[in-house]
Amino acid sequence: MEMWKRNSEWCHCFRTGMTTRSHNTNNIVEVSIRIFKDIVLKRCKAFNSVSLVDFITYSMEQFYQQKLISSANSRRITLQIYFKKFANKCTKLTATKVNDFEYTVN
Repeated sequence: MEMWKRNSEWCHCFRTGMTTRSHNTNNIVEVSIRIFKDIVLKRCKAFNSVSLVDFITYSMEQFYQQKLISSANSRRITLQIYFKKFANKCTKLTATKVNDFEYTVN
């Protein structure tokens, strides 16, 4: 019942008043799907659902193992650089509460 109180935020039929111009996704969703297809699937063709699930689980495991090992060995310097840039920019942000679920960030 708690989710239904916020139906205007997630139900497609209640979003008709929004100016989305028939685009119901955002760039983050599209980029994450593109990255998933390029990095994880490596543009392979799976011929059935069992082989697709097997390939995804194996590839995801290998992908995250490589990320964790390189992060544990402090080889991911670029992530630290991006985080420091983001942290410096965040000090200038101010957030004001509009209501219980919305904030304005300047």
